[in-house]
Amino acid sequence: MNSFTDNCSVPSTVPVPPIFQSDILTPYMEHTTYLKKSQIILPNNEQTDEKQSYLIKALGEFSIPESCYIDDTGHFNSVEFNICFNQISYVMFAFAFKHNIFNSVLKDWKKKGLSYESFRKNQLSSMLIVKIEGKFLSNLASDQFWGEVSLKKILFRSDVIYFYTDIIYYDKHNGKSNGSVVLAYNPNLNKRTT
Repeated sequence: MNSFTDNCSVPSTVPVPPIFQSDILTPYMEHTTYLKKSQIILPNNEQTDEKQSYLIKALGEFSIPESCYIDDTGHFNSVEFNICFNQISYVMFAFAFKHNIFNSVLKDWKKKGLSYESFRKNQLSSMLIVKIEGKFLSNLASDQFWGEVSLKKILFRSDVIYFYTDIIYYDKHNGKSNGSVVLAYNPNLNKRTT
């Protein structure tokens, strides 16, 4: 049973506790932690038509006071697109693993070693970007903006799970960027290389 998704007739929004988010983003140096706060949106379980376009969604507020790798460009760029995607998706997947959100997708999820503990242990080594596409539709101010990542589809191939996601970033001045990212998750990858 999952208290967040059981009997949910409307999408539910769950704020991510700051301590949880901070713990998940521990691998990032403080000046590269651009995600300031986040929330998870869980879908309406009663909706079975095409309108339900995601399995889980995360919303985040970001701020990049200064670039971690280059002088200030004055705008959001592709490296920051990637870093922000990584941060919000790590939080979303950690939340999903912690609260067993994916158990309904694969009944023997935990038998395959797909637990929160496994995710945390292998967070950096087992979650790989297979494909990333980004479009910069209008100049996005990097001092304050928001991002939404939506998990659209999960595909299983042997020991690898592919997560198909969409991402959109926007600011209060109509700045906008969007794209899609395919992730491969293999909790056994770390075991093969050691």
